[in-house]
This record gives sequence, structure tokens and C-alpha cells, in this order.
Amino acid sequence: MRLRGLCAAAIAVACATPALAQPAETRPGLYGQLTVGSGVAGSADLGGRLSGPDISLSGSASVDVDPGYFASLSLGNSFTNGFALELEPMFVKNDADHDDLSTLVGASINGSVRAYGVMANAIYAVAPIGPTVLHVGGGVGYGETKIRAGGLADKDAGFMWQVMAGVSYPMTETLTYDLTYRYLTLPKYKVSGSVGAYSGAAKIDTSLHVLSAGARMKF
Repeated sequence: MRLRGLCAAAIAVACATPALAQPAETRPGLYGQLTVGSGVAGSADLGGRLSGPDISLSGSASVDVDPGYFASLSLGNSFTNGFALELEPMFVKNDADHDDLSTLVGASINGSVRAYGVMANAIYAVAPIGPTVLHVGGGVGYGETKIRAGGLADKDAGFMWQVMAGVSYPMTETLTYDLTYRYLTLPKYKVSGSVGAYSGAAKIDTSLHVLSAGARMKF
């Protein structure tokens, strides 16, 4: 009788343990997250063309961007299967590399790129690694890019996307910290116009490698 009771208790503990040990990252429920970091590297790829009755030119160039700022505030819901869906408003700002930009225009000039946007992300908690949880994800969204060069500034809006991977560490049942890498593409800046028989167009594609730290709170 005693042995039967011990076996029943052992089975009950074994069944309960996975639920008790489940990391906060994978527990279902609503959450909010504040994330800050830096676009530690990236590039602004320029392309353009000019055409007319006696001319047809096209070309491309790339300008590196210096480390800058990244911040986002997410609101989402995680599910029992390890997936989470969230909305993530974000802001990024990076200066263009001074030497690259000056060489491109042939004069000493400063420039920067900043963007605002809202991403819809899908995130998956892949597996625990000791006390941490590995997660991967991606998102698409819409935003606005503002370009500054010298005393000139202009902006354009459009599609943006990202992919990310990182690790999360549950501090409590409701609070989780994470470190994340993301490859982020900003909305394209595009401009075109014509003067008489001559027409031209230019575009700037900016992509960033972002490292960030976040704090997630389950509601």
C-alpha cells in the first residue's frame, strides 16, 4: 500500500514538473515589451539614372552607416505551441559614414537616415538552452524613411521587413529579458522627375544589423 502511494506521488510529480519548469518565454498570454539597442552596422545603397535625347546614364554606389539608435515597444500574445504574434512600433536613426558620403559627392558633407514604422511579427520559441530559450522570428510592416544630406532633407514611405534571432532569460513567471539580433530593411527612398526632354530617378535602400536588449512583461 505504501509502495503504491509512493508510485502515485512520483507519477504526479513527474507530470507536474514540465508545467512548473516551463520558461516564461513559452507561457501563453498577453505581453508588452520595451526594446532598446543599436544599428551597429549597415549600408545605404544608392541607384540612379538620367536619360534624354543625347544622354543615357545609370549607376550605383553604397555608403556605410555608423552605429546609431534603435528603440521599439511591442504588444503581443504568446500561444501554448511556442508561437507569438505581436505589433512592434519602432524608431531607428543612423548617421552616414562621413568619408564614404564625402567621397561620393566630392565634398565634405554629413548625412543621416532615420525611420519610423510598425511591424507585424511572428516569433517562435525554438528550444530551451539551459535556463535560456532560443527564439527566431520575422516581420513585415510599413513605415517612413527620412534622408538628410548637408542642408537638404526629404522623406518617403513604404514597405519594410526584418528577420531576427536571440535568446531569452526568464527572471520570474512574468518578467523575461532577451538579447536579439535582427536584420532590418527600411522603407525605400525614391525620387523621380523630368525637365523638358530629360528625366531621372534615384532610390536609396537602407539595411541595418541591429543588436538589442529587451524586457518583456506578461499580463
